[in-house]
Amino acid sequence: WKNIWKNTDLVVGQVSTPAFALLTEKIWSYRSIERPMIDIRRTPSFDLGVTLQGKFDDGGNYGYNVMVGNGQSARSENNNFKWFYGDVYAMFLNKKLIFDVYADYQRLNWTDQFHHSRNMLKGFVAYNTPKLTIGVEAFVNNGKNDVIGINGALKDTTDAKSLGVSTYVRGIIVKDKIRFFARIDAFNPDTRYDSNAFSKYLGLSSNYEPNNKEIFVTVGLDFTPVKNVHLMPNIWYNRYKSEQTTISNTDYDLVYRTTFFFVFGK
Repeated sequence: WKNIWKNTDLVVGQVSTPAFALLTEKIWSYRSIERPMIDIRRTPSFDLGVTLQGKFDDGGNYGYNVMVGNGQSARSENNNFKWFYGDVYAMFLNKKLIFDVYADYQRLNWTDQFHHSRNMLKGFVAYNTPKLTIGVEAFVNNGKNDVIGINGALKDTTDAKSLGVSTYVRGIIVKDKIRFFARIDAFNPDTRYDSNAFSKYLGLSSNYEPNNKEIFVTVGLDFTPVKNVHLMPNIWYNRYKSEQTTISNTDYDLVYRTTFFFVFGK
C-alpha cells in the first residue's frame, strides 16, 4: 500500500526484514562472496509479516523500518511468539555518509518456570562513494537462558551475550574493469563464558556455536571482462579459538576460491 501516509508504505507478506537486506547488505554489495555477519548466523533476511517502510523527508535522507513477523523466514510458524524488528537511518554529505541503528526482540519460551528470549542491537556506519567504500557494523545479541553450562553431571541454563564487529573496504582499481574488496569479522559468541564453572556450553535456540571465538577474513579482486559478468578470485580465512580449558588449541580453515557472478536484469 503505497503512501498509506506521506512517505510511508505498508507491506504485508513475505518481506525483507530491516536487519540488513534493506540497507547494510547493499552497501557491502558482495553477498556473492560472503553474507553479512548476522546473516551468517541466521538473523532472518526475510520473514512473513507486516512492515512499515517510511521516510522522514522527501529526499530520503532520513527514514525508518518497523516490522512484526513470525521469525521463521520461509518456514511455517511453530509458536505464538512474534519477532519485532526496527531500524532508523540517516544519510549526510549527499548520501555518502550513512548511519543506521537496528534492534529486534523475540520471546522464544515464556512460562512461570522458564523465561527464554533474545534481543539484538546493531549499529552501522559507512562512507560510500563510487570509487571507495568503507563500512563498520557491530552488534550485541542478548540471549536470556539461551545456553546450558555443563560440568560433569551438573547442568545449568544461563544467559549469553554475543558480540560481533565487521569492517570492510572496497573500491576501484581500473574503472569498469577491476575492483578490490577486503573484510574482517571478529565474533565472540558469549562474553559471559565461564570456563572455571563449566567445561563446555550447549546452545539452545541460537545458531551461535558457544565454545569458540572466530576471526573471519576475505580478500579478493573483482574482474568485469564484459558487462554484468564478474570473475572474483578471493580467499576465505576462518580462525577458531576454543574457550574450553580441555581444548587449548587454535585452528583455522583457509579456502582459495574463484567466484563467478552474473548480474541479471541490468
